[in-house]
Amino acid sequence: MQPLIEAFVTLFTGVHFWLMIGGALLGLLVGALPGLGGGMAIALLLPLTYSMDPGMAVVLLITAYGANPLGGSIPAILINTPGSGENASTTLDGYPLAKQGKAGIAIGAVMMSSALGTIIGFIALIFLIPFSREIVLAFSYPEFFMMALFGLTVIVMVTKGNRGKGMIAAGFGLLFSFVGREPVNGSSRFTFHNIHLEDGLAVVAVVIGLMALGEAISLYAKNETVSKNDENMKVDGILKGFWEAFRHWGVTLRSSIIGIIIGAVPGVGGQVAGFLAYGQAAQFSKHPERFGKGAVEGVIASEASHNAKEAGSFLPTLAFGIPGSSAMAILLGGLILHGISPGPEMMLRNLDVVYLLMVAWMVGGIVTAIAGSIAGKYLVFITKVPSQYIAPAIIFLTIIGVYSLKQSMVDVFVLVFFGMLGFQMKKYGFPRVAMVIGFVLGSLTEISFQQTVSGMGYLGFFTRPFSLILLILTLVAFFYPSWQSRRQAKKLQKPWQDENVS
Repeated sequence: MQPLIEAFVTLFTGVHFWLMIGGALLGLLVGALPGLGGGMAIALLLPLTYSMDPGMAVVLLITAYGANPLGGSIPAILINTPGSGENASTTLDGYPLAKQGKAGIAIGAVMMSSALGTIIGFIALIFLIPFSREIVLAFSYPEFFMMALFGLTVIVMVTKGNRGKGMIAAGFGLLFSFVGREPVNGSSRFTFHNIHLEDGLAVVAVVIGLMALGEAISLYAKNETVSKNDENMKVDGILKGFWEAFRHWGVTLRSSIIGIIIGAVPGVGGQVAGFLAYGQAAQFSKHPERFGKGAVEGVIASEASHNAKEAGSFLPTLAFGIPGSSAMAILLGGLILHGISPGPEMMLRNLDVVYLLMVAWMVGGIVTAIAGSIAGKYLVFITKVPSQYIAPAIIFLTIIGVYSLKQSMVDVFVLVFFGMLGFQMKKYGFPRVAMVIGFVLGSLTEISFQQTVSGMGYLGFFTRPFSLILLILTLVAFFYPSWQSRRQAKKLQKPWQDENVS
């Protein structure tokens, strides 16, 4: 308890406090630019930390890293342009809310649910660190496969009334995820002998192309604003959104727990956490038909899981030195640069740095939520700007953002291809989100399936308790909507039948 108190005292004294503020604001700004993930914020700040002591460097880097996903949620809501792949699930209901003139409510709900997710993750992290080794080792390939399979059931929820086209779109998403080298024997697939496609299609380019560039083209073609409704466009919509996060407290809590679990699994990624949390919110909702059309629970689930996920990511990073994501790998490099080697030794010799890192991340998340709420009051009015002005800006930002990731023109071509594809999908009624889910989860599904079968056989999916529990949940999630629809249909038929009998 003493190291934790000392970490709070250190953070709120001297230069550490201002470094936290600066890191949070920069992370928020970088996150709002399409394609620039948390790793980019750390990479930009890393040279500035060379002359700092380890504690100061940790505060600056971790607050910038933690603020990034929250920054990406703002354009995801306002213009259907996710700042990073993690924010893709936020667009599912955030952008429909903006189109209804309720962007302020969506932003307020995102900011408060993010802050609550961060606090829940911090509390969980305090209790889980002593058991970090057992938690990380509890998950293996069968559990990864079942989590991916469970995530794919979200497609059932978001394609109601259009399930045939949704399944076709998801199938193509899975096919696109297979572009590149086959994970077992290394043979090339769907690359057309192009060496630039050997490593597969960049997730950010595909997601932003389908969701953002496709939407920008559609807006420009229709020559209309994002929002056609002036209702709830006032700044007090932000405060109403705050209350929504508390009103749907169950969604916030469950989504945060899902984020923590997913974050503890190295390499799974924030996209999976967002879609899994979104799926459970739809499953437990009394009105699942609203999801995908502007359900505030959807944005709450996505953003609470994103921020709580970082708490889970700290477990393998700090306990074993195994980064949970590419951005966490850059953060890991920054720690090593300052003489801090994550792993068992860090938990023994640098406990003060561990607690300072955790406290800076948690407080920085709250500061970022406050800053985002203030900025959101003014950015909401972007949704009323005519598309002839906003669409070219979106196109420019998406191209610059995707190119800046790896300075690759191939990624730009991929972005343009999927942008045109997204435009055509929207035109002919194919749900783009189904393709995004299939693409994001396809690689994890294939790799974990092959690793399980080659190492444990098919029985490996059923002999491990966590894997079996996830399988049961997947089956329930898949068949429950059909059962619910039949039940409602019977209720509607019963009065008619009783009337005939009488």
